Amino acid sequence: MNESSKPICASDVVITADLDRRPSRAPDYQAENDTLRILAAALASRPDEVLQCLVERTMALTGAESVGVSLLEPGGQNGMFRWVAATGAWAPYRNGTMPREASPCGEVISRNALVLIKEPERAFPALRQASPPVHEGLLAPFHVDGEPIGTVWVIKHRADGCFDREDARLLQSLTSFATAAYQMSAALKGEQAGRFASEENYRTLFDSIDEGFAEIDLITDEQGRVVDWRCLKLNPALTRLTGMADVTGQRISEILPDLEPIWAERYTQLLRTGEPIRFGICRVDRLVARRLCRARRRSRQPPGGSRLQQHHRAQASRGSPAGERGAAGDPAEPH
Repeated sequence: MNESSKPICASDVVITADLDRRPSRAPDYQAENDTLRILAAALASRPDEVLQCLVERTMALTGAESVGVSLLEPGGQNGMFRWVAATGAWAPYRNGTMPREASPCGEVISRNALVLIKEPERAFPALRQASPPVHEGLLAPFHVDGEPIGTVWVIKHRADGCFDREDARLLQSLTSFATAAYQMSAALKGEQAGRFASEENYRTLFDSIDEGFAEIDLITDEQGRVVDWRCLKLNPALTRLTGMADVTGQRISEILPDLEPIWAERYTQLLRTGEPIRFGICRVDRLVARRLCRARRRSRQPPGGSRLQQHHRAQASRGSPAGERGAAGDPAEPH
């Protein structure tokens, strides 16, 4: 077999050593710092879009004609690279995938080092499906917990395009930021998912328990004393027990104008101590039931006082200053 007929392998298209032999432009630290500030702001306000913001800013800094982030995910024989962010000429390929063994990103992962490649489709034929072709590509490994899981890459498509040491330095600097941003974004997603699951579990319990339960906003005066509260949500059990329906947004002073002051006193205690309390108070006689019916008629709600139980019980959990949320339970025997 003569020299020209030998198959081309990955090492034949890797020319990283050429970076040290090329002249390099001077660093523009101001532009780099401006980019890092923009990325930090994107991470704070739009964490899901920070990698896309990264590739757009990297293209501006390096003069590349395509920029992207490829992350390794399960699939195929050895995993698949997904282009999770892309801009420039190869932007249409965003979210596309390529087998690890068919991509130069796999070579970068294996070496765990910055790699400069030239005309890589010679060793990676799958790249011939992408247009325009790659003249030079510079790729840096993307780490999570110290392990390379992808790459950030910049491409020159023109035959006269080439990268220098400053491009390599910038790419490694921005890749370090991307790694931190990716991990922070993943942590935020996990936290949000946990909160969502907790909220779903709470709602299921709220709607299914047999005890009456309510969410309320406590309203305080300038001295921090509870003077009223607004109904946010009653669970089905409390609606059945009291007959109160469609009272969301109404104040208790509108629904039960003669409610005993001890309720407000106990909620004030709750706010000042921060400690959950359980208390039982006053019988609710037929007079209160009739007042409830009149209050509901005034708000154009159908009367339901006939289902009001003869005893009243309340549960409250910690609230916070004015307009804070507390919880009230269903009627029960006084202590």
